[in-house]
Amino acid sequence: MATADKFLPAAQAFKKAYPIGTQVTAGDIRDFARRYKNGLDSDLLIADEGKMIGSLCRHINLGAQHADITEQYHIDKVSPGKYEVVKLADHVNRQASVAVFKSTNAAMKPLDSNRKAIDALNVADLDADMAAQIEERRKEIDAAATPLRQAAITGLTEVFVLRLMHAGRPEEDARAIVQALPSLTKELKLLNQLRG
Repeated sequence: MATADKFLPAAQAFKKAYPIGTQVTAGDIRDFARRYKNGLDSDLLIADEGKMIGSLCRHINLGAQHADITEQYHIDKVSPGKYEVVKLADHVNRQASVAVFKSTNAAMKPLDSNRKAIDALNVADLDADMAAQIEERRKEIDAAATPLRQAAITGLTEVFVLRLMHAGRPEEDARAIVQALPSLTKELKLLNQLRG
């Protein structure tokens, strides 16, 4: 298994060539590796271009996480063939937000399906004891779902921001767009209705 020590010199050289905030292409990464070679030369032997670039990024990123690098960074894939050099902390923060959204969304599914089942019950047909038990389950589900729903909203917001940033929007603009989405969605729906 590769270690961060092995790829630290390559990561330092890459950062010097492409500082944090720089947009790079797959070709830039490949050309850097061809010029640099030291530690990356085996990656250049991979015939499939996509796999070669993926391996180069993994190895440079491994070195870029080393404690001895002046500012840790990560090569983030923005779109096919396009990448951005970002602070490692920003990358980790965004990935954690995505993980929170995915986890909370998965945790919400059984709660939501049980809430729908409870809502579908005709409580008037139940005896008082069973109706009280059902109402207690509804309260338990709602209590469990509330913090999960808030975490999912926060995570999904970060997913939207990340996608907009990958499309080339600055983070501040991306957050403003996500903030405006509810009203924009309503206006888009109205516009589509008017178009018939």
